[in-house]
Amino acid sequence: RALAACTIKILRWYTNFWRCKVVVVPRARTKKVLEVKKRLIARLESGYFSSGERFFSNRYVATHFNVSYKTAHTLLNELEEEGYLKRKGQSGSFVAGLQRSYQGVAIYAPRRIEDPASYSNFLFELLKGQLKKENLPYEVFIADCSTKLKEELYPIVIDLPCLQEQLYHLNSYGLFLNDKPQPGLSSILVDSIYCDNYSGGVAAAQLIQQTFGNAKSTIFAGPRNDWRGEARLKGFLSRIPDARVVFAETWHQEIAFKRLNLLFAEPVETLFCCNDKLAAAVVEYCEKAAFKRPPIIGFDNLPISEVLAFTSIGVPWQEVIEIAVKCAAGRLKQNGSAVRHTMVAIKPVLRGEFLKTEEENGRGK
Repeated sequence: RALAACTIKILRWYTNFWRCKVVVVPRARTKKVLEVKKRLIARLESGYFSSGERFFSNRYVATHFNVSYKTAHTLLNELEEEGYLKRKGQSGSFVAGLQRSYQGVAIYAPRRIEDPASYSNFLFELLKGQLKKENLPYEVFIADCSTKLKEELYPIVIDLPCLQEQLYHLNSYGLFLNDKPQPGLSSILVDSIYCDNYSGGVAAAQLIQQTFGNAKSTIFAGPRNDWRGEARLKGFLSRIPDARVVFAETWHQEIAFKRLNLLFAEPVETLFCCNDKLAAAVVEYCEKAAFKRPPIIGFDNLPISEVLAFTSIGVPWQEVIEIAVKCAAGRLKQNGSAVRHTMVAIKPVLRGEFLKTEEENGRGK
């Protein structure tokens, strides 16, 4: 009996021991970890990150602030609990807050997109085709600088840079197609896609030098206040600084035609036209005047350059459009990542005298 009583006491003692709650007191955070969290919050409150934009990863926090990966993970979890972040498995951490939601795409363009012969119409038709291919809903607005943007639609803007300030005041993303935003605060929400205009001007000058040596060069330039035309002009003059420059003061064929008497007031041995519409005006003028046209290089490689068989500095338009629509699709999915200014490379398309010379030198296709 004494043994049994002793055994019962021992069992009761063990039972009570395992029922005891062991309280673990966490170690106080180090001053360094507290400082890291303070700095992360300061970044989030600085206004640099927009709602929905991707924030730092665990690995970046660990490496940049010299803490363990586990500590970085814990800190970002705490920032989520405190409402600063939203974390998604396999995707990362994103800045919390109200994100703009778009119901579709709005194309804003001047009335000349209705002219089948215009550059704007060419770009517009490519864009519509790609939007349809990707099943993205869109609306078209014939617009000018006074047009009020639809807040529920993601805007793709063709040839209307004056709408940039409105995007800024609406706190809305937007995309400039074959254009880039003016620098400053109003550019922070504007995606853009354009070609390397300066390099295109350089390439045109090199082609003339390779093909015609020291022949005198003339440039038929666009409007003086257009950054694209200025870049093309500067690129060409960097290689042939003594080229004669005549300004068409326009990008449009029918208006440029009125300036051609000035262009041909002096002999034109070789000619660089700063876009294909200007080149087309020259070809038309030469045909009407019944004299041989000079060797011509245009810029853009629009369909008219193939019809009239002149060399052009080609822009990969289909790639430009695909990049634009991919960007729009991301914004419709509330992608709040930083805006991107994408510059695509040019590629000369040789025709006429330039193609013949390339073939004679063994470089033609």
